[in-house]
Amino acid sequence: MSNSKPNFVVLKNDTQNNYMKFELNNVNVATANAIRRVILSDVESVTIDPSSIIFEKNNGPIHDQMLSDRLSYIPLNINPEEYKDYRIELHDKLNPDKPFVNNISNDTQHLYIYTDDLIVYKNDKKIENKDIFIGNSRLLLLHYEQEIKFSCTLSFFGKNEGKKYNNNRLGAVWCPISQIAYRYKTNSDLQGREPNVSEEQDYIGKENNTPNSFIYQIETLGSSFINIEWVINQSCHIIKKKLSFLKNNINNPDTSDLIKYTN
Repeated sequence: MSNSKPNFVVLKNDTQNNYMKFELNNVNVATANAIRRVILSDVESVTIDPSSIIFEKNNGPIHDQMLSDRLSYIPLNINPEEYKDYRIELHDKLNPDKPFVNNISNDTQHLYIYTDDLIVYKNDKKIENKDIFIGNSRLLLLHYEQEIKFSCTLSFFGKNEGKKYNNNRLGAVWCPISQIAYRYKTNSDLQGREPNVSEEQDYIGKENNTPNSFIYQIETLGSSFINIEWVINQSCHIIKKKLSFLKNNINNPDTSDLIKYTN
């Protein structure tokens, strides 16, 4: 690998579609893949805390656990510094002490509930601005005279941490990244065009079997706060923290909980 310092070059930044294509140079494959893995699993996001969801009433066709998973996958557009200020509920629109009821008189008609139907409180005050939701996701349905009432708060953690926190191996915590992938930089890229499948093997550094330049494509779900720049910066910070932790344990094996010796 080159002795040059790692560098980052933005090739395309489509902020309207939350998309970026960039080039990462002078790093090895392990580092390139570590960035991708950390972005997918460790970068924090604001999410509905699945352990905070309280169902006071639910006699609809979708049971509590499934609804908990759906709610915790809702993409949110909330400043990480303010997530503790929010509470989300679903109840009667006029009386917060009563459940939401499907009162449609035709008993063959069901009613769909969307994220725009949820009631949002900030610092215990009801707010009308529903920009905290990215899109208007369908959550559940109620048949005639069925009722539901629940409340929940938010949290801020990465997907791996969310799996443990929710005691769910699948991790009912939405990821702010809709795609992240990389490939080796090739001679075709030097010519200003995308390589075809066969040309992808003609990568920079092939003569030494050591690729050191990579082309990434990343797309987020549209949060104004958990955007691409924030995600990339956080991933590098997390990797640095993990490496620092490992280095400290290696240098201090006698006091390490990570390193164990056997005779």
